[in-house]
Amino acid sequence: MAYAEHDFECDQGSTFQQSVTYQSTQSDGSLAAVNLAGYKARMDIRYALTKEADSVVELNHTNGRATIDGTGSTGKVNLLISAADTAALTPGTYFYDLEVFTGLGNAGFVDRLIQGKFTVSAEVTNV
Repeated sequence: MAYAEHDFECDQGSTFQQSVTYQSTQSDGSLAAVNLAGYKARMDIRYALTKEADSVVELNHTNGRATIDGTGSTGKVNLLISAADTAALTPGTYFYDLEVFTGLGNAGFVDRLIQGKFTVSAEVTNV
């Protein structure tokens, strides 16, 4: 399945919380959520659009930042970066992609859902 392009904006010092729904086109042209039961999600935010670039933030099931919603039947992937973690980000534009997968590494099924820019805007108020 082809990935979609989507840019995220994140406010430095604020909680970043988004949900992405994985859908497929049915034979009648309608969209239906893909059941993600048994899947995991991962997303890297990097300085450049290459896997060799240094990672700024990693979101995955292990650190709880990229999780599959409930039983997986909704097709939703929940993304979360705490306010403390976004406060540590340098304002600017980064790049990301979000994948769902089964198995270990790339040995199982892998699908890139979305990719794009991840822009962090500077915080002015600081406690």
